[in-house]
Amino acid sequence: MDHLLVVLQGLIGLLLLVVPGAALLCRVSGRRAAEWPLALLLAGSFVVSSLAIAAFEMVCVQLLSPAVARWLAWGVVLGAGLLVARGGWREARDALRALPFWERCALGLLGVAGLFWLVAMPLSPYPSQMTMHLGDPPVYCRVAANLAAGRGWAADCFVADYPNGVISYVQAHPVPSLVTTFFFHIFGTNWHSLLVFDAIAALLLLHLAAAVVRGEGEERGADGPHVLLLTAALVLVPAHFVLLGLGVVTAPGALCVLTLAALGLADGVERRARRLIVVATALLMLLLRPESAFLAALLGVAYGVRWLLVGGRLRRWARAAALGACLAAVAGLWLGLPTLARRLPRGWESLSVFFLRYDAEAGRFEDTVVPWWEHNRRLSRAALTGEDLFALGIANASVASEVRGHPAAFAAYLVQGFPHFARFFVRAATVAQCELEWLSGAPSAALVLLLLALATRSRGGGAVAGAALAYLLLLPVLNRGASVRHMLAVSPAVLALALRPLWARWHGLAEHVAASRWAGVAAAAPLLVLAFLDGRSIIRIRVYGPNCAYAPILRHIEELTDPGDVVASSYPQLVTCMTGRRSVGGTWLTENLDLIVKEFHPDLIVVDNVHDIPRNYALLRERGMAVPGYEQIAHDPEAEFVVFRSLRPRAPRRVP
Repeated sequence: MDHLLVVLQGLIGLLLLVVPGAALLCRVSGRRAAEWPLALLLAGSFVVSSLAIAAFEMVCVQLLSPAVARWLAWGVVLGAGLLVARGGWREARDALRALPFWERCALGLLGVAGLFWLVAMPLSPYPSQMTMHLGDPPVYCRVAANLAAGRGWAADCFVADYPNGVISYVQAHPVPSLVTTFFFHIFGTNWHSLLVFDAIAALLLLHLAAAVVRGEGEERGADGPHVLLLTAALVLVPAHFVLLGLGVVTAPGALCVLTLAALGLADGVERRARRLIVVATALLMLLLRPESAFLAALLGVAYGVRWLLVGGRLRRWARAAALGACLAAVAGLWLGLPTLARRLPRGWESLSVFFLRYDAEAGRFEDTVVPWWEHNRRLSRAALTGEDLFALGIANASVASEVRGHPAAFAAYLVQGFPHFARFFVRAATVAQCELEWLSGAPSAALVLLLLALATRSRGGGAVAGAALAYLLLLPVLNRGASVRHMLAVSPAVLALALRPLWARWHGLAEHVAASRWAGVAAAAPLLVLAFLDGRSIIRIRVYGPNCAYAPILRHIEELTDPGDVVASSYPQLVTCMTGRRSVGGTWLTENLDLIVKEFHPDLIVVDNVHDIPRNYALLRERGMAVPGYEQIAHDPEAEFVVFRSLRPRAPRRVP
């Protein structure tokens, strides 16, 4: 039944995330759907519809009761259905008929891939994949559940791994939570809705990537099986198929980046519709996630510089004045950097730049705490004690002055980090599950620079390549721990733009080769093998022991607690998402049990070995497998977890 329900969510989600936006774009442009480049129309429709749904939910959350919001959500579904019934299905039929045969086959292949992602989704017991570092979905799901129930933006958990115990960007970038809330109003609370939203974005992303490579909307080669083979190759890139199929929550942002790139390549898009897509895409990127918001800013700068230097119809004096104003603004920002750093809002202290310090003797910038697990350990302790990171010396309050005083050393620090992130970028464009150690360092950096250089050969590709390069260089400022999933926000756009000139040169040969019966079989055979391996990877990851290790723990928590109890665990966001119990704790649970008990007085404590670092269960066993004031009520040595219940009567306490 779960498999059927998640497929139903996918079908209705596709209807809601495409039809309203497509109707608006067609109305604004005055053109029928068949007259649009289909992939660009679908991507633009997703962007517009996502914003509209998020705005609708924001109004519901602020002004309406959950019951009224639920009825209105069903009204939106009915409205989308009426749009289809009153002619939308004819528009869709005509748009599909306008596609050549092999392009329709490629679209069908994408549908099969999406169906597989949806059917495989319930194989996981919860929305988080521990070994893939996909830890955000539980927080989004819990916030959406609270919004759907009329309880506001509370996450109901205190996670010591984050400054102040909360993931501050969930409310600052609310679209994923709001769209998930809309799904919850229709289907009820579940953990699939967020990943369904991501899967739909991923399918449209891959469709648009194939269209960008082939040059949709421009003069292109004849239809043939090479078109299907190209789409299959882009879909079955292991990083794409596996990560997007698991729901990394970055696919909507990646679709936005590629939409802007595709819009610059497409000819004949009506001006008002073009402006609407640009504005909606930029706004959606700002409201999706931190990495997409950062990319929106970088793309804005890149397109602005391009317009000032080579675009627009400005006179020389006006262009010179605009350039002078921009340079003055940059200089003012540089001079006021220390003041700006002191006035940043709460939550920004988690930026990685604040954990740098200039070493005068060495003449370079260095991290205040290394390795990463020690950094996380100190952050957790500070979050639980409430101590200021700057007062403890973990964060450097003077870093802005040091950066301004030593710009060359800071630039060197950023450049030194480029090969590190380039390796993750290569993995995001190839095989996310493999470390690719032989590509570490200079080979990865060279390959990324080659892709960026190829991307610049496409019209408007220089701005995207420049923004991608700045993204890789500046990541140490924002998030030193960024990994493959963060690269996926920009790697599909760069890969598509880089392949575009190669396809323009060689698609004739590919068409000729694929037209041969045996050559087509020879090309299709490795793709079929890759499809099997990719599908097996998704199934294996979803049922892999460490990724499912919390399932028995969650069952014990539900059986041993009441809804009002507070649970301490090493993964509080997942506990709260799946059980509804308020939870506290963090990765370094055993080491901080004294603080957690003193501050929160949890009713239940769960200690496990799910995390590689630290091994909380093993550490507690070394300490005698006891917690003062608590009795042991469940213990599974094979699964390596133990559960304690409080012996004290419930006392006043701080709850998340």
